[in-house]
Amino acid sequence: VVHAVNFQPVSLTGRMGKGEREKYRITVPDCIQRIEEQTNGDVTVDDCKITASHNGYRHLSGSPIHKRVWTLDEDSLIVEDRVTSSQEVAIARFHFAPVLTLQPFADSGWEIVSQTKKIAIIKVDEGEGVLTNSQFAPEFGKKVSTYCLRVRLTHGGANTVISWNL
Repeated sequence: VVHAVNFQPVSLTGRMGKGEREKYRITVPDCIQRIEEQTNGDVTVDDCKITASHNGYRHLSGSPIHKRVWTLDEDSLIVEDRVTSSQEVAIARFHFAPVLTLQPFADSGWEIVSQTKKIAIIKVDEGEGVLTNSQFAPEFGKKVSTYCLRVRLTHGGANTVISWNL
C-alpha cells in the first residue's frame, strides 16, 4: 500500500535559454493534472493534501510541534498552520516574488498583482495577517524589495487561502 508520494523540485543549472528551460518546466498543478490523467482518474486533484510537521521548537516551553497542511484544489490553495503546546507567539510567513505587488482587498485580504494583472487573492481566514516590506536576495550582494505576509497564529492556529478563481 502506498501511503504517500513526495515530489522534489528539479534544479536546472548551466546556460540554458528560456525556451529550453520552459520545455522542462513542470509546476505542481501540472504534476497533479498529469497524475490524474495517467491514473485514469483514480487519483484526482481532490486527493491533493500535503501534511508536514516538525519539532524544531522543542527547546521552547511545552516543546511545541508545528504542523502545516496544504490543500490544493482547482481554484485555491489552503494553508493551515497549527502549533501545539506553545506559550510563545507563532508567526507563519508568506514571501512573494519581487515582480508581485499586493493591494488591500476586502477584510484581511490582498489582491496579488503581476504587472497590471490581478492573478490571485490571498486572505487570512483564521489568524491575524499583516503585510510587511521584505527583501529577496537573487544573488550574492544584491537585495530586491518585496513583500512578506506575516500571519500570527491565534489560539495556536491560522488558515490562509490563496484563490485564483477571480
